[in-house]
Amino acid sequence: MAGRPVAGQPRLAGGANPASCRVAERAGYPVEGTLRESHRYGDGRRYDEHLHARLATD
Repeated sequence: MAGRPVAGQPRLAGGANPASCRVAERAGYPVEGTLRESHRYGDGRRYDEHLHARLATD
């Protein structure tokens, strides 16, 4: 797995940015779950984040 992030390391993608989720999925990090209202933007609004992860065996 040379040149890749440490296997098992999670990736977060903002729910308001579907392109970020597509990048993670194409890189081999499937969606593992959603963190509801876990990210707060500067204006105080809260948004969901999607958790992407992979194992060394993936």
